[in-house]
Amino acid sequence: MKKWIWAGLLLVLTGCSQEGLTIEPVELEEEEQALINKTAMETFHLYEVDGTIPEGADLVIKAEHYVNGEPANDLFAVGAFLEETLDEALFSFGKSTVIGGAEAFVIGTPSGKSESYTETESDGMQATWGGLLTGETELELEKPLYTAYYAKESGNGIRSGNYLTPAGELNLEGIREFEHFYVMSMTLTEEGLE
Repeated sequence: MKKWIWAGLLLVLTGCSQEGLTIEPVELEEEEQALINKTAMETFHLYEVDGTIPEGADLVIKAEHYVNGEPANDLFAVGAFLEETLDEALFSFGKSTVIGGAEAFVIGTPSGKSESYTETESDGMQATWGGLLTGETELELEKPLYTAYYAKESGNGIRSGNYLTPAGELNLEGIREFEHFYVMSMTLTEEGLE
């Protein structure tokens, strides 16, 4: 009888292990935010990832750049995580202030950070930025999950919002008015880095 109880308990515990990956925005404490505000970071978003990367898959984080709603280039992509189980792993997306005509975008992962510098016109431009996740979300295979953005355009005013479709895809029509639109995405993929 004890054998059956142990076998049943093992089966229940095995069934309870977390499959897939979830991502959730992390709200910074007041002191943490004050510390970030004293750095060169203009915007900073922090996320917690939990779960297991399925066998044969990879978690790819990208910083994408669009010009007037058209894909311009990927600033960079990070993947090939050595850990297949992520337990409260922290990921971040940020942008530093313009230095010497170049903007620096930074992605932080449990393995370190990646930076990309891009030269864009900044004089007379307005900017808006923010997070795109409101709560815990499960990553789906081959479906990018957009987490944060930074956008800018010329003129005296700037519109905010409507960057994602109801299905969670990037709303290219909604970002068309921006001269520059940068977005961080996380994708669980079997294709790896492209």
